[in-house]
Amino acid sequence: MNNQVVDYVTDWAIHEEESCSDHKIIKYGIGKGRDLGQTTRLNKAGTRYRATHRGTENFQRTFVQIMGQPIHGSNTVDTGIEEIDEDLCQGVRTVPNTEEIVEEFQEALDKACKSSHRLNRTTMTTKKEPHHKSVPWWTQRLTILRKKVNAQSVKYQRTKGDTVLREQRKIRYLTTKAEYATIIRKGRLPSWKEYCTMTSATNPWNEMHKIAAGRRKQTAPTTTLRQKDGKLATNLHETLQYMIQELTPEDNQDNDNATHKANRAATQETIDTADDQEISVQEVKNVVANMGGKKAPGEDGIPSEVYKGLMEILPCYLTAIYNKCLKTGIFPKRWGKAVIIPIIKPGQERSDEVSKSHPISPLNTDRKVLEKIMVNRINHHVYSGGYMNENQYGFRPQKSTIDATMAIKDYVQQ
Repeated sequence: MNNQVVDYVTDWAIHEEESCSDHKIIKYGIGKGRDLGQTTRLNKAGTRYRATHRGTENFQRTFVQIMGQPIHGSNTVDTGIEEIDEDLCQGVRTVPNTEEIVEEFQEALDKACKSSHRLNRTTMTTKKEPHHKSVPWWTQRLTILRKKVNAQSVKYQRTKGDTVLREQRKIRYLTTKAEYATIIRKGRLPSWKEYCTMTSATNPWNEMHKIAAGRRKQTAPTTTLRQKDGKLATNLHETLQYMIQELTPEDNQDNDNATHKANRAATQETIDTADDQEISVQEVKNVVANMGGKKAPGEDGIPSEVYKGLMEILPCYLTAIYNKCLKTGIFPKRWGKAVIIPIIKPGQERSDEVSKSHPISPLNTDRKVLEKIMVNRINHHVYSGGYMNENQYGFRPQKSTIDATMAIKDYVQQ
């Protein structure tokens, strides 16, 4: 059973029939009174579109058809892409509502991705390999044999009154157990030889050290937390609600200090400086081209490869959207959405304090592009104008603690 079916499990109960193991049989229904084709809940697994070369070509054709349909109707196929790009660009300039433009763009993007790219479940997926596989030499056959040994052990131990039947089950149990042990012995030695052959001679114990030190990455379950009043959360909903309150506090002006109040007041002042230059197509192309393909996408699941394909066909349209945001001073609400993922800190797995985890929020790619463009412009202004102190070595490109150490050395020698 996978994550998508869990929401449709109903009327589960423990069956009265005896099983062949030490576990009970559970009966349940799937989809009773519900429409499996419609889902109203959020996808717990998280999604990510798997962009391929063939899928990118289909995406480009589909996106052009979706965006060109309202302008050129059925003649979209015969119209040149450059003409469609220019028409879309003019449409962005004439529409006053920035939020409406971004919503239309995002809906078309989602629709084109769904029809062109495969959807890849990123987390909480059901693995095909055995659940108890903890060593490389473990196989599906060993999993089956282990269940068989456990089942025959239970049958043998529960047979009390019939001596003949008990002896027969004992022989079956010992035979299967011997076969199980033999296969394990045969699997261990070749696996160890292969490990010795493939492992680097410079650090052969690296993986074993990680296992012994408990440094291997594991998915930690969400556990109960101790709240401020000293009471433990009683269910998952209460635990997550407390995490949201502590990790993402509300912006309450009553808690502002003097610096915060001054910053709020500065944002309300009228800006009388000249407008910045419009974002150029080349700026957007450079930012999109430099985005890594292995970066995790945001809540929309659209990776950077999709935007690279989009810039090949409609560069002016995407640039016009960013210029609209720059000109109106509006950061679209759609781009402000993010999924909060709590990461458990090392060694804090058993803690009941909310501080045991720190949240991360993967952002949508379209938001990253706009932010990177603004960061590049700010950096250019700061460095070209000489506003950065030369003794600032942290958080600067091509600067490190080595430069700070050398500066101290030069100062002492002088």
